[in-house]
Amino acid sequence: MDQRQQFQDSGYLLLRGFVADAAVAQLRGIVERIFQQWLAANRSIGIEQRLVNMHSLTSPVYFRKRFAERIALFNLIAGETLTAQIDAVFGPDIYFHNTQLFFNPLAPRLPYWHRDLQYSGRGEAEQQRLLTTRLDLHVRLPLLPERGFELIPGSHRRWDDAHERAVRLELDGLRNSDDLPNSRRFDLQPGDVLIFHAHMLHRGNYALNTERRGFDICLGASKPAPIAGPEPALLPEREELPFIRFPQWYSRARSLAR
Repeated sequence: MDQRQQFQDSGYLLLRGFVADAAVAQLRGIVERIFQQWLAANRSIGIEQRLVNMHSLTSPVYFRKRFAERIALFNLIAGETLTAQIDAVFGPDIYFHNTQLFFNPLAPRLPYWHRDLQYSGRGEAEQQRLLTTRLDLHVRLPLLPERGFELIPGSHRRWDDAHERAVRLELDGLRNSDDLPNSRRFDLQPGDVLIFHAHMLHRGNYALNTERRGFDICLGASKPAPIAGPEPALLPEREELPFIRFPQWYSRARSLAR
């Protein structure tokens, strides 16, 4: 099946062994250093809020006197094969939005079904409307083997049924950790790439992984206008752009952030 049609139907694409071992190793080293810096400053709040992720890994706060390393991260995010693949499937309007790192919770919690839209601050009717008009992507690059990532194929094109909604929003005595029917579970290896729609039903799985390092590149389509524009601080500076081999995602993001 054509990849564009596959994504339209299911809401995800799985590319096995897509990223070279050397690139994964370099990315893992940079990301782990950033994570440890973040953890040193945020451990207490991470435990209090039972956090399972951090974001904004390209922020300048992580790169004081580390110009070359920040350039390396931007180049690893927007590598030649990945930018070509995504632009071929999703068209010429893709822009870089942010990054996230998913790890096991810093205090016990169960995996939870969600749609990213539910954290947008908009009402449910507006969320439903945006679901059918927005293209927002997560590009998952597991830096360690990751078992049990789950999503509901096709849920990027429709809203929850009654049972899904009750589970996701914890209504009628149900919990957002309850299993849902028709889910697809993925076991991922470093080098695999899982591209999925940010607003489909999905969840991680903590119990199956003694450690988790799921690095996500967050991308969006510039048409229609983004729900929230990219933060300028997370993008390459003008003097950094000439060192980035495939800068199109960042250049589009800069135009949206003005």
